[in-house]
This record gives sequence, structure tokens and C-alpha cells, in this order.
Amino acid sequence: MSRTSSGSVPEAVDTMMHHPHVDHGLDNKAPATPEKEPARGNGLGLFMWAHQTMFMTLAGMAAVADAATRPVRGFLKAVLKRD
Repeated sequence: MSRTSSGSVPEAVDTMMHHPHVDHGLDNKAPATPEKEPARGNGLGLFMWAHQTMFMTLAGMAAVADAATRPVRGFLKAVLKRD
């Protein structure tokens, strides 16, 4: 994750979340007049972001577990074939 000049991760996340070209739907500010700008921040963006983050974390954990157990699985196959 990129860090700001102060090195603070929350600042970097805040900067990323408020980048002008990225709309995550997480801003909870309601427009003054609905005609000018549609309402944003109904919570669906946060819901989707949380689930995407959760599933990417689980996928990363599964990849690490697979890589860590691969030598053990090879050893077990070799031992079990000797019977």
C-alpha cells in the first residue's frame, strides 16, 4: 500500500478513498439539492468493499496455506505409496 510523506497508513487510505477519479460510493455526504447531484453513500459501496476485501484476504490465506503444505503433501504421498 502506498504511504503518504508522513508514512501514515490511515492517511494513505484516506487519500486513496478521496481520490477524485475513484468513486467507491463510501462518502456519506448528501447533496444540497438532489437535482444537481445524485445521492451517494447509501452503504452499498461500503458493503461491497468489505466483502471484496474479505474474499481477497481469504484467497491470499488459501494461497499461503497451499504453498506451505505442498512439501508435506508430497512427503505423505511418497510415504503412503510404499505400502
